[in-house]
Amino acid sequence: MANDENLVKAEDLTPRERRENASKAGKASAAARRRKKDMKAKMKLLLSLKPNQSQATILDVLGIPEEDADNEMLMLVSMFQAVVEDRDTKAFSQVMDVLGKSVRREELELKKKSLKQKNTSSTGKSEKLIQSLMEVKENDLHEETTGADDAMEEE
Repeated sequence: MANDENLVKAEDLTPRERRENASKAGKASAAARRRKKDMKAKMKLLLSLKPNQSQATILDVLGIPEEDADNEMLMLVSMFQAVVEDRDTKAFSQVMDVLGKSVRREELELKKKSLKQKNTSSTGKSEKLIQSLMEVKENDLHEETTGADDAMEEE
């Protein structure tokens, strides 16, 4: 929990101090982006390298052509084996995500379709039908409650 007495509010700072803090934040953000970009480039390099002899043998046994045999393929084979052999549901989710068939994406597509159908122009007939059904239910409910009140008065 933060100690409010130690915090310095932005409105308490001078414009110069605010600019300096914003400059520091911008520089830190740029440095973080550079680090992430470098890590991504290094990971791409690692994935593009050829696997060692024992790993290449595994890929060869699976029938993967030599030109496709790299660390990325090895990683994909490992994910596939985790799903098939270990029945790892997290690995299954990852494989489906690689294929673009993740449950989250499918749910999003269904929601988009549903919204699109709702946004299409209608003649208003469905809205009128729903409204009339709601009125009928309200009238029935009113009649039931008044009937119950009358029955209680008779007793």
